[in-house]
Formats: sequence, C-alpha cells, structure tokens
Amino acid sequence: MPSEKAEKMTPQEEATQILSEVLGDLTSPSRDLKVVLRRCQHACELLGWEEFREWFQQELSGYPADAEVPQYRRIPGQLIWRDKNLYTPGRHTDEKEDIVRETREGIDYLLAGARIGQREETGETEVAVSSGGGLQVISERVRLFRKMQFDLALNSLEQSAFNFASRSYTLLRYGNALSDIWTDYRSQVDATLQRLDLTHHLKAIESGLESDNSQAWRQAVWSCRDSLNDVANHLWRDPRKTYEYLQGADGKPMSVVEGKFANRLGAYVHQKGMHGKRGKFLRAEVERLAESIRALAGLQGKAHEPVSREEARLVAIATYLVLGELATKTDMQPIEQYSQLEEANQLEAED
Repeated sequence: MPSEKAEKMTPQEEATQILSEVLGDLTSPSRDLKVVLRRCQHACELLGWEEFREWFQQELSGYPADAEVPQYRRIPGQLIWRDKNLYTPGRHTDEKEDIVRETREGIDYLLAGARIGQREETGETEVAVSSGGGLQVISERVRLFRKMQFDLALNSLEQSAFNFASRSYTLLRYGNALSDIWTDYRSQVDATLQRLDLTHHLKAIESGLESDNSQAWRQAVWSCRDSLNDVANHLWRDPRKTYEYLQGADGKPMSVVEGKFANRLGAYVHQKGMHGKRGKFLRAEVERLAESIRALAGLQGKAHEPVSREEARLVAIATYLVLGELATKTDMQPIEQYSQLEEANQLEAED
C-alpha cells in the first residue's frame, strides 16, 4: 500500500525519485537491466516524455519492422555451414561470411544472447555421401552470433539508459533553480533590447525555431546574424575602418568596417573597460558565434545541406547569451569615437 508521503508526490517528484533509484541500480553489480528499462519507461509516462517512453517500450518489447534500430542493436555474426550430424566433417565447413543482424526483438532476446549466444537456421541444407563407407552427410547453413557481441550491445544499452537517467535526474532535481536564474537574466536582457527596438529579431528567431520547416530554421540563423549586426551598428559608430588597440588575424589593427559585427562588438567591449581575461573571454565568444553562423551559411550555400533545428537552436542560445552579456556588463551607450587606452593595452599585454 503506498505511503502517505508517496500519495502526496507530484508526477515530477515521483519520476525524480524513480530516476534516482535507477542510477543506484545501474551502479550495482546485481543490476537487472529489464527492471531498469521498465522503471525508466514509467518515469517517462509520469512526465509525458513520449519519445523516450517509446524508446524504452521498444527496447523492452521489440522494434517494429519499419523502425530504425539503434547502432548497438546491429549485431555482427557469421554465416557458416555446419555438419548437422556433428560427427563427420560437412561440406563447405570452411566457408564463412561476415554478416550483421538488425536485432528487433525485445530485451529478452539480447539477454539470452549474452548468456549462450544465438544460432539461427537459414533452412539451407545439402545432402552428400561420405567418401568412405557411404555414410550420408547433411550440411546446414546457419547464422551464428557469439555472446560477446550481445554483451557489447547490452553494455551500450546500459550506458544509454544511464546517460538518460543522469541527465533527466539533474534536469528535474535542479532545473527549477536554473529556470529561475534564466528568467531573471532574460528580464534584464529583454528590457535592454526593447529600448534598442530590437525585439523583432528575437520574435523572428523564436518563430523560426518553433516551425517544422527547415527553411525557417535557416532563417532563424540569419535572424541571429541580423540581430548581432544591428546591435554592433548601434554600439559602434566610430567612422574609422580599424581599431588600433586590438589586432586582427593578419597581425594588423582589427578591421571594424560595417558587417564585421564580431570585430565591432569586440572593440566595443574593449572600449567599455572589459580588458584582460574578462574582455578576451567575451570577444572570443562573439567570434566563436560569428564563425558558427559563417559555417552554417557556407554549409547551406556550398553543400546544399539544410540547417537542422538543433544547429539553429544552439546559435540562437549563444546569440542570446552574447546579447545578455553586453546588456548586463556594459551601459549599452554607443561609442561615437574611440579613445586612447594605454592602460588597457598594458593589461592585454600582461594577459
């Protein structure tokens, strides 16, 4: 009978407890993988995580014929001839062919394979008479899969289950605290971007990521670039083409012409007093983000490969974090004409 405490648990609290116990089970030498999969499936039911619930269900009961199986379920083996009578050499017994089996059966099949391996008949047989004495020899063709290969598959499945449980437990256990921090951070950033009349970029990014169209994901990346470019143009208004206090890749003063948003933002934070290691970190983040956008643009243009939602999401998160650092670490007042920074140069040289 459930305890009074268990009855008062929310679905998230119950799932968190289950995943905590799963992590303990998976580190135990007497772990039962079948039970672990069932408990993970139940946790997903409680949380409404349909995609993960289906994965655990398929691992338990088997994958349908039209489903793609995970890589660890592609079990290597051999196609060989064997003497069915087992007491005389059969024909073709030296013929072997390496094969791979997409294992769609449930967890019981994998567990049995890890104990004794698996042997599957193909239905192919040959009947011959031995050279001495006229003894009839029956050869059959079989598929053999050694138990070591099933052990490797189960190890991969266990690792996947552990990774799921570990990440999910961390998210459920500490996610609320991180969400509160992120919400507070966003409120500061949104207020600043609203003053700059740049919220339309964020709406375009959000709309693109919510779409199921790959073209919209690509557009979200361009919106990230446009938002950074507009912020750079707003913050950096010095008409000179270079910024003499930072070097470009060619060793010359860094170019800050329009369109070089990473360089312009780097020069801006440098002028705002973010020197030394702190300034280098933010400038490196801006340049890394600019390189990601350039790489995705090149991928789309040259290889004609679509931008994935995951790639677009990573660029969007990085864009928001860079804008947030600018909004929270500087006064966001434009640089009309940059000034001499002898002290800053000294700090850069020391670092």
